[in-house]
Amino acid sequence: MPIGYNRDDTIVALATAAGSAPLAVIRLSGKKAFTVIDTIFFSKKKVSEAETHTILFGKIIHLSVVVDEVLVSVFKNPTSFTGEDVVEISCHGGSVVSQEIISILLSLGSSYALPGEFTYRAFLNGKIDLSQAESISDLINANNSISKKRALQGLLGEIGNKIASLRSDLLNMLSLIELALDFSEEGISIVSQTTIKSKLELIIADINSIISSYSTSKIYRDGVKVVITGKTNVGKSSLLNALLQESRAIVSDIHGTTRDTIEESVNIKGIIFTFVDTAGIRDTDDVLELEGISRSIKHKKSSDIIIHMYDVYDKIDASDSSFPTINNGNTDIVVINKIDLLTAQVLGFPHTAICLSCKTLEGINKLTDTLYNTVSSKIDLSESSIVVQSKRQIELFNNCNIHLNNSLTSLIENKPNELIAIDIRIAITSLGEIIGETTNDDILNNIFGSFCIGK
Repeated sequence: MPIGYNRDDTIVALATAAGSAPLAVIRLSGKKAFTVIDTIFFSKKKVSEAETHTILFGKIIHLSVVVDEVLVSVFKNPTSFTGEDVVEISCHGGSVVSQEIISILLSLGSSYALPGEFTYRAFLNGKIDLSQAESISDLINANNSISKKRALQGLLGEIGNKIASLRSDLLNMLSLIELALDFSEEGISIVSQTTIKSKLELIIADINSIISSYSTSKIYRDGVKVVITGKTNVGKSSLLNALLQESRAIVSDIHGTTRDTIEESVNIKGIIFTFVDTAGIRDTDDVLELEGISRSIKHKKSSDIIIHMYDVYDKIDASDSSFPTINNGNTDIVVINKIDLLTAQVLGFPHTAICLSCKTLEGINKLTDTLYNTVSSKIDLSESSIVVQSKRQIELFNNCNIHLNNSLTSLIENKPNELIAIDIRIAITSLGEIIGETTNDDILNNIFGSFCIGK
């Protein structure tokens, strides 16, 4: 059990965001939820006597003082989110009313819920599996419609259902292999090696398809890091401001104005691009500027895309060895700024370069289109039924894949069935860990501890 959680407590917390709002929702869950609420909520009917999934209107009264008029939603076990008796109190918004009601509930024996404790109880009581719990977190934190749709797929149990199907196929295969072991001394053939090989290859192909979905979901969930780099005064900060459509970075004719990196995000057609304006690269003795240049280099190494920025006065030769090329897995885009200063067309710019003006905004749309096309060309934009959302899940799928490939190799090399069975068992265990059938407390702490209080 995760640190601090007590399954026997009746827990309470604010389920909506704190602060000023028309309404607030307080969630209460546990064995004594109805007993506690019945002592302070007065309506035509007691909560404990109400039908499940009904709403009662009444007053919260404590020590003969009316605290608020509220709506109380009733969810009886086991048909609630947590699988326990649950009450959700809809009161007037603002911190004063909700906190007063919570304080009263605490004084009556409830405990303040820890982060993720409601969702943990739902997992513990079999209402959701671990992949669904992670999907709840992904749904809450989704910053675009694609991430939201894919998180919802996970919440609806599509990952768990797929894993159940894969585990069933592997368990059937393992049963046949172990049955063959029992009858091997008697020379009775239970299943052909060809049949096992064919089934293994199909399952491996299925898992490979699931694994390939992670790069797409990672982009939609975490976004794309784009570092803007170049000499001083080529217009890096101006480009950031143009992309943001606001004055975020200081723009000056003085060289070395940007001393530290500035990060801001923009949603381009559903994909979040985080742009990093870096210090201009030049020879300098200024300690602060040198630190900024050092940070620029570090950001370049961790970027997904690098925008190499020049202006129209730079001499650029694409055949030069110093000209940017795609390397280290990063995609390089060359941008030529200040084309508004040209009085006539000037030839010699690389045909792959994007010419633009941060002042007039000419060419900015071409740059954003290029950024989007660069990313979208490498990801699967179709709405696959199974999408891996978390690093934990992908590591377990990869482990499963490794051991299934080991078993396939053992099969092809005519190694003993015992070795084939060992790797299949490990693969089955890895799949079970994804949905929480076998998971240690450290993993549970990490997953549920990342939730906000009240979820």
